[in-house]
Amino acid sequence: MLIVNAIRVRRQHERRWLKSGLTVHKEIFLHHCQHVRHSIASARKDYFAKKITNASYPRDLFKTVDHISGRSTPAILPDHLCKEELAERFSSHIAKKITDLCELLNVDSKSTDVNILPSITIMNSFSLFADVDISNIITSSPTKSCKLDILPTELVKNCVSELAKIITSIVSLF
Repeated sequence: MLIVNAIRVRRQHERRWLKSGLTVHKEIFLHHCQHVRHSIASARKDYFAKKITNASYPRDLFKTVDHISGRSTPAILPDHLCKEELAERFSSHIAKKITDLCELLNVDSKSTDVNILPSITIMNSFSLFADVDISNIITSSPTKSCKLDILPTELVKNCVSELAKIITSIVSLF
């Protein structure tokens, strides 16, 4: 409400200046213009600071930062008139891809025979990992990170000796 009132007062001073044409009224109007700009900037700053502070997930934080910086993600869906048409086009596209892949593999695309699938190995028991196994997996993995990662891969690799035991116990729970 403070901004709305400030805009209202600014408009009153603008009308007075336009009506009188006096320099003093123009100065008062310009002062109120500056006050409104400052109020809006302050409210915007407080709003986004609160959103950043209350972001519970990294994804929310990055969405807010993208919004503040003016970066927007374009729509990833192709042009369509209705959802049903888009779903039908997607379904036709996938069916064509499957048909093309089956032709490439010399398999009848109408066949529903399960025997064309590779044999599946059933795992009845699992062996537990040791700290060394986890350390080897982490150190041999590429050092790539996503902006949504809570811990960058480089940091995990640098602290692998401390984290291996914890990660091993977490993996062993499942």
